[in-house]
Amino acid sequence: MAIEDWMGALKTVFAGIDGIEQAHIYEDLPASIQTVPSAIILVTSGSQSLGDSGVNVAIHRVQATVYVSLQVLGEAYGAAIPFIKKVRDAVGANMTLGGLVSYCLPVDPPEDFYAGPGQVRYGDKEHVGIIFRLKVKEIEDVTIGG
Repeated sequence: MAIEDWMGALKTVFAGIDGIEQAHIYEDLPASIQTVPSAIILVTSGSQSLGDSGVNVAIHRVQATVYVSLQVLGEAYGAAIPFIKKVRDAVGANMTLGGLVSYCLPVDPPEDFYAGPGQVRYGDKEHVGIIFRLKVKEIEDVTIGG
C-alpha cells in the first residue's frame, strides 16, 4: 500500500463521524473552509525502513484538523469538545482502514493525540477547531536491487 491507497479510507472514517459535514485530503483541499464542521486530513511526516527480505515498513504521521466554526466564536469551543471522543471512537473502530494498513491509531504518549479546542488557521482565516494526531503503519513488499 501507499498513502494514496489508504488516505481515502481515512477520509471516509472522518466523513462518517456524526456532526462532520465534509472531510478533505490532499487531492481535494478546498480554497477556504465554507462548511463546518469540516475535517482536513494531511500526512505531516513519516519514516521508512527497507529490509533484506524486501519488506518495507512505513510509519506515517497524520494530522486531522476538525474546523468547527467559520470564525472565532466562544460557543464553538464547547461545540468542539465532543469531537475528541467521536474521533477516538471512529479511529479505534476502523484501525486497519478496511485492511489497508497494519494500524491507524492515535499517536503514543507523551505525544498529544489532540490539541485544542483552540484557534486554528486555514488559508488566511482563523477558525475554532481541534487538531488530531494519528500514526499509520503499513507494510509493503518492495523489490530491492543491488
